[in-house]
Amino acid sequence: MADRPKILLLTLGGTISSSMKIGEGVVPSLTAQDLIQKLPEKLLEEVNIKAIHFKAVPSLGLTFTDLIKIGNEILFYFDNEGFDGAVIAQGTDAMEETSFFFHSTIARNQPIVVTGAMRNPTLLGSDGLMNLYHAILVASNEKAKGLGTLVVMNERIHLAPFVQKLHSYALDAFKSPLLGPIGFISEDEVHILLKPINERFVMPLENLVKYSKEPKVALHVATLNDYEELLKSYIQNNFDGLVIEGGGGGHIRPELSDLVINIASRIPVVLCSRTRIGKILKRTYSYKGGEIELLRGGLISGGYLNSLKARVLLYILIKSNMNKEEIKKIFEKYYN
Repeated sequence: MADRPKILLLTLGGTISSSMKIGEGVVPSLTAQDLIQKLPEKLLEEVNIKAIHFKAVPSLGLTFTDLIKIGNEILFYFDNEGFDGAVIAQGTDAMEETSFFFHSTIARNQPIVVTGAMRNPTLLGSDGLMNLYHAILVASNEKAKGLGTLVVMNERIHLAPFVQKLHSYALDAFKSPLLGPIGFISEDEVHILLKPINERFVMPLENLVKYSKEPKVALHVATLNDYEELLKSYIQNNFDGLVIEGGGGGHIRPELSDLVINIASRIPVVLCSRTRIGKILKRTYSYKGGEIELLRGGLISGGYLNSLKARVLLYILIKSNMNKEEIKKIFEKYYN
């Protein structure tokens, strides 16, 4: 069929590719071609799939450098080979971060769909092939165009800025608690019922590769009896940016407030919630260490982004040589 949609499949490893036993557990071992051979013949007749095996690692073994290379690979096939979409099969641990990275750096009409598995192929009820099958259906569907990067897991379709992994092993681990999935797959049909109306922020990948410096961006969780020494270490070790998970609507230990504001005078510091669900408050709590003092003191509100996604965005903006004021404007315009 000459008019078959052309889909790029990139495999990175993770549970979906884990079948080889090493000791008591499994490790990533299946290639992209191995996964394709397990897909239904009908799908392979209807969709032209090009498979590229990029890596075989758990997803937390990926780096931002890897993501830039993967993004450029996708752009090559979109811009030069006329591909209609891309699917990335990877581990689930970092999926909410990698999907948001691609969503924030690739501005094309073609959909990018990220998927994986919660149960490896050696287990009863493994979900990997079903998720991969559904991801290819979504990537080759006209309804998915213009939505950026999507995550397809457990028959649900999620937007990258909102999807989160909320369980360590359950099949329905992936949810979008702020607004829910935007669609689903039923009887091999793709149903997308919701589409965002807000403008999507994209920093083109080429802006990230202009500068050779690799930013160091840390994530700090505010806790009971939090430590001054740990916060000071981010400056002592020359970090370029910091995301702080504050309690509730964006709060830290009062005794550390002055220190955090001082850090924010040196490097961009983004304030998120350690609940990882909900928006940072702006004008509710005026006690020392509350969000009013912190935001007035120079911290940047992460808005509705959870800390993992805020860290990805902060990396992208620093890597693109943006200063603190420019970074603040991006967070305020698109995520608050």
